[in-house]
Amino acid sequence: MMAEEETESENENAAEAKSGGGMVRMLMFAVVGIIVMVGGQLGTLIIAKSMLPGLIYPEWMMALAPEPEPEAEEPEQPPAPPIYTKLNPSIVVSYQNGDSVRFLQITLEAMARSEESIEAFELHAPHIRNNLLLMFASESLDHLSTVEGKELMRQRSLEEVNDIIQGESPDTEIEDVYFTGFVVQ
Repeated sequence: MMAEEETESENENAAEAKSGGGMVRMLMFAVVGIIVMVGGQLGTLIIAKSMLPGLIYPEWMMALAPEPEPEAEEPEQPPAPPIYTKLNPSIVVSYQNGDSVRFLQITLEAMARSEESIEAFELHAPHIRNNLLLMFASESLDHLSTVEGKELMRQRSLEEVNDIIQGESPDTEIEDVYFTGFVVQ
């Protein structure tokens, strides 16, 4: 009987050892499982944050974040003061109107913001005068008598002047031209 009791006692001890060892093993599996789940969720959050910040931080939370300071922009330089020069003498164009002859006299001034541009305008004045004379002579006097016609010719004159001076001096530009005298007789 004693032998039987000893065997039973050994069997109970072995069962307890197995069940105790099973508990430790089960506890270790649970801890590892929790670590894997937390790590997976953390990894998912990190990836989602980089790819879709709006999902992690709603717009109202993003509005609370401080805005980055804008880069310092260089202050814009004010334009140089205008420099004016006159095309001398005035442009005179004759128009044949039936048996009578009519005349158009235009006084033109140019405006630029650099001395180089003014010098280029004055240097090429004969070429400018020639092209403007031909351009005004090709228009009808009736068209040039309207405000729209005058403005159109002023714009075309500016383009013509810049085409001439920039063809010779690419870094120069006349900013505007003005008719300071416009007489039809």
